[in-house]
Amino acid sequence: MALTLDATVSGPSANTFGSLAEADAYFESREPLLSNGLNVWTQVTEQVKFRRLIQATRILCYQFNGRKVLRVPENGDRPYWIKSRQWKGTIADSLQALVFPRTGLLDRLGRSITDMEVNPIEIKEAEFELAGQLGLSDRTLDNQIAIQGITSVKADVVQVDFRDGLIVPQVIPDAVLNLIPDSWLTDEVYLGTRELVFESLAPCPGRYRPWV
Repeated sequence: MALTLDATVSGPSANTFGSLAEADAYFESREPLLSNGLNVWTQVTEQVKFRRLIQATRILCYQFNGRKVLRVPENGDRPYWIKSRQWKGTIADSLQALVFPRTGLLDRLGRSITDMEVNPIEIKEAEFELAGQLGLSDRTLDNQIAIQGITSVKADVVQVDFRDGLIVPQVIPDAVLNLIPDSWLTDEVYLGTRELVFESLAPCPGRYRPWV
């Protein structure tokens, strides 16, 4: 079935913050993202663009949801809980499908965002950038280093040890995070430790693992 974009602001079936035309304009002003010599945006079909925009929007909606996450250090320290970052403010309409528009936020210049009839340019550009990054790699896949329990990498005389034995997958790259005002997100919160049956965690050492 062919994909369609719905950029209706506060719409109950919206699946993107910005339109295809806006995304195309963004990539016209950005240095090309290349994969195997091909431009990941201008040299793909419209359906591929739709899929990447929808996926990017989905990630932005669900990545920052304040969920409870368990971190398991490889160095033998006790596992501990954190509460992940989440969007500040409140959705503008109780029936909207996406996390934007939101009340109670400031734009990147510190001005109050009062127009709830449009999605902020910051979240649109973050979506477009993430859509382009998804053309380079699927960042939602499990971190293979973490799955294999690797705690350090050595090449010749240079060795890198991962901090505290934790290999934290970064689903949203810095290029995207830099487009989102930091004031829009809460800080990560340390929730403390808890006695665990370590055998149950053996298949996934060092990984983020959500627990409800």
